[in-house]
Amino acid sequence: MESLIAIIIAGVACTALLSVAVGVVRESKNNEIRDAMNQYAVQGFEEVRVMAARNFEVIPCNDAIPASPIFRYLDGGELVDPPNEPCSAVGSDGSCERLTLPTGGEEFLYREITFEGAGGTCNKIRVTVDVGMLLNATMEEGSSPRNFITKTKIVGYVAE
Repeated sequence: MESLIAIIIAGVACTALLSVAVGVVRESKNNEIRDAMNQYAVQGFEEVRVMAARNFEVIPCNDAIPASPIFRYLDGGELVDPPNEPCSAVGSDGSCERLTLPTGGEEFLYREITFEGAGGTCNKIRVTVDVGMLLNATMEEGSSPRNFITKTKIVGYVAE
């Protein structure tokens, strides 16, 4: 009888520890995703900053008031027009820049860069770099999308 109680207690303890371990592994993967998103956002803004310092004319601007945002993505170190709607738009086909996690694998993240003229002039541009997960992104075969991780956004200015 005592050994049966000990086995039951050990089983309950193992079940509890297993559920904690699953949570730790899940949070570890989520932290990896968040870290990659932050790195890609910072890297994207830095590339735009370097482009603006080299030749400010490559930075797109709409000087109308109110100015409509201009969406771009990076392709081989250049700013490229998205062929369709912005990456973050619902139903986007993900025609923007696609990025993988540092550990490799399939394309998992998108990066979209928005440019807005500050105060209707094109000598100071507000730059927003958004990094998020593709709508059909999964971590591994058969798993569900990790929609509970919000996208990362970095906002800054480049000036002539």
